[in-house]
Amino acid sequence: MWGIDTTKHQATSLKKSLLSFPPKSPEEAKQIFKPWYNGCTFTNRYSVKKRLQKYPFSKAAKILAISYHSLEIPSPKKSDSLAPGFMSPKNILLRGGFKITADTLDLSTILECKTLDKPQISQLTNIIFNINFKHTGNNITGGASCYEPRNAFIFINKKGKVYDYLEICFACQHYSSKSDKLGVGAECTQKYEVLRRYFKSLGIKFGIKKNMTWHDDQSFKP
Repeated sequence: MWGIDTTKHQATSLKKSLLSFPPKSPEEAKQIFKPWYNGCTFTNRYSVKKRLQKYPFSKAAKILAISYHSLEIPSPKKSDSLAPGFMSPKNILLRGGFKITADTLDLSTILECKTLDKPQISQLTNIIFNINFKHTGNNITGGASCYEPRNAFIFINKKGKVYDYLEICFACQHYSSKSDKLGVGAECTQKYEVLRRYFKSLGIKFGIKKNMTWHDDQSFKP
């Protein structure tokens, strides 16, 4: 009827029905997934006003972009929490890097520090909230099985206290935050590259180099 091969049509319909959406298992997700799904696209979904109303920007009196030496920590095990923010509480205690004491950033533990102005803050919110997957709902993401962060955004309130931070490892493409309420947004394929270029535009030199090594840590001079 209507020129349709009913046997073939029924078989195709049955195959589609077996692939639920959202997928029920990693194996099912792989059957549906296409590589281009993970590509980044600019959505312009949120205006500047709406972006600044979102946490943590809604509380920020000052935002800093920093770099610092990374200290090696154990690679996450299967028993560790990988979400949100990749790091388990146990591994957070073991990591090095910048220090916050009594809600105050210890400037002696950082290499570079830039205070973001209003246009730069707007650009950062645009990257986090308005850059999304080209195809949402069935995305497979993940970075390397390491975590050696060297860059971060520090959020400071009106009292001059650090209330949150967003720590980023460009080498492994993972992040961590103090509250786990904050992330890089949709982790589409080019998101970390966009953030890397953003740090570079701020004049931050350390930590953003591709394929960072321990030699880079030792040889860098602010």
